[in-house]
Amino acid sequence: MDAGDNFQDTLWQNLNFAREALFSQQTLALVNQHLLSPSSPLQTLRRQFADLLSTLYNEVMSPVLRPVLDRAAQALINSPDVVVLAAVVVVLLLALQVLLWVRRVVAWFTALVLRLVFWACVVAVVAAVWQRGPDQAARDLAAFVGVVAGYAGLLYRYTRDVWLREYERYEAQQSQGARAGQEHLNGRAARGGL
Repeated sequence: MDAGDNFQDTLWQNLNFAREALFSQQTLALVNQHLLSPSSPLQTLRRQFADLLSTLYNEVMSPVLRPVLDRAAQALINSPDVVVLAAVVVVLLLALQVLLWVRRVVAWFTALVLRLVFWACVVAVVAAVWQRGPDQAARDLAAFVGVVAGYAGLLYRYTRDVWLREYERYEAQQSQGARAGQEHLNGRAARGGL
C-alpha cells in the first residue's frame, strides 16, 4: 500500500464514521441500498460517466493536447530565460495583487475611522444640546463661531501681510536685476561690443 491508498482508506473510514454518527439506522440502510451499493443506479451512472470521461480524454483530447504540451515543454527546456522571465512576471503580479489588497484594506479602515469620527461628533453635539439645552447650546455655538472667525481674520491679515512683503521684495529684486542687465548692455554698447 502506498501513501495515497492509505489516505483514501482513512478518509473513507472517517466519512463512514461521520455518516453513522449523523444518520439513523433506517436512513443508513436506505443510503447503503440506493446510493452506496455497487448495483445502485447512482453508482452505475457514476461508472458510466467516468468511462465516458476516460474515453473522451484518451481518444479525443490526448492526441490533440499531448503534442502541444510536448512542444511547450521542449520550448521551455530549450529557453530557460523564458521560464525565469515568466517567474519574475508571476512574482511581480502577485506583489501587485498584494499591494492592491493592502490599499483596499487601508482605504476601508480609513473610511471606517472617518465614519466613526463623524458619528462621534454628531453624538457629542447631541449630548451637548441635551445637557446644556437648546438656548445655551445656540449661544455656545455663536461664541465658538465668533472665536473661529476672529482667529481666521487674524490669520488672513497675517498671511496677507507676509505675502505682500514677499511680493514687494520679489518685485524689488526683479527691478534691480533688470536695471543691472540694462546697465551691462549699455556698457557693452558704449565699448562697441554690439
